[in-house]
Amino acid sequence: MTDINVYPYHILWQITRACNFRCLHCSADGGKPAEEELSLEEILDIMDQLKSIGVVDLAFSGGEPLLRADIFDIITAAVKKNFCVGIGTNGWNVSREVLEELKSCGINRLQVSIDGLEESHDSIRRPGSFVRALETVHSAVSIGLKVHLCYTPQRSNLHHFEPLVKLASDMGIALFNVSQFVPVGRGTEDQDLSPQEWKWVMSKWKEMRDNYKGKMEFRTHLSQLALIDPLHASRQGFRGCAAGRGQACITPEGYVTPCVLIPAPIGDLRIQSFGEIWRGSPCVRKLQVGRNLKGKCSVCIFMERCGGCRATALAYHGDLFGEDPHCWL
Repeated sequence: MTDINVYPYHILWQITRACNFRCLHCSADGGKPAEEELSLEEILDIMDQLKSIGVVDLAFSGGEPLLRADIFDIITAAVKKNFCVGIGTNGWNVSREVLEELKSCGINRLQVSIDGLEESHDSIRRPGSFVRALETVHSAVSIGLKVHLCYTPQRSNLHHFEPLVKLASDMGIALFNVSQFVPVGRGTEDQDLSPQEWKWVMSKWKEMRDNYKGKMEFRTHLSQLALIDPLHASRQGFRGCAAGRGQACITPEGYVTPCVLIPAPIGDLRIQSFGEIWRGSPCVRKLQVGRNLKGKCSVCIFMERCGGCRATALAYHGDLFGEDPHCWL
């Protein structure tokens, strides 16, 4: 990829920082709404900008996006503009009526975050939240919504990875997503896994993806997928770390970052259009052109198909282009 005019196809949009949880690993540090969050009018204008440059997928998150009073207006507008739309929730207070409304709005997927079985999930998120999340999943599946489960492995819930996959399949979840823990926001390094444990996560992810083929899809955004599944990594379009390439993030206040786990704004949508920010960003150019990586990532044979997680490098080294401390090679 050598053209800075290649825009992301996927935007993770933190629509609010308001949240009814205080999850231990929350990268967004959700809780109170951010000051001067984008208005509905501003959001609709940004959607038009994104549509004009070829963005196809919007994932609304937070905080807890369902706490925004105008969330259904936002989703309806995005669907009418022909975006593929998803929304992520903690599943705490999601009634059947809310789910029916989401379905009528035309969302493509509902992502529910579940971090292990009851003991570990509740200790990370909120007492009683595991049962409520399962109730939300059951209701959503029963009315025909496509449900994704999002699991973030960390020190306290790693032992629940395999049983959680079985539970997800038994509940009729369409897709199981493994997210990467990065010590940003409220996340701390002592919650993180060792490189060898991350290798186990990725190997187990591949094993379960193969074992559950035809029953449940599996997805992960971990760049190291290239290290454990070279065949998958050789597919056209596979890019490993997609920060500043295939994806971007918009914060509640309208800042643009290369990835939801990179708290380093490259521009302000209240000052410039998304296209102007993306085209004019030295950071995006460095992420897209030649990688500009350092340390062992700079000499790795998997550099183009992996690239290491840029968010993890920034969190540990203070350098977006440093080597990835999660790598087990």
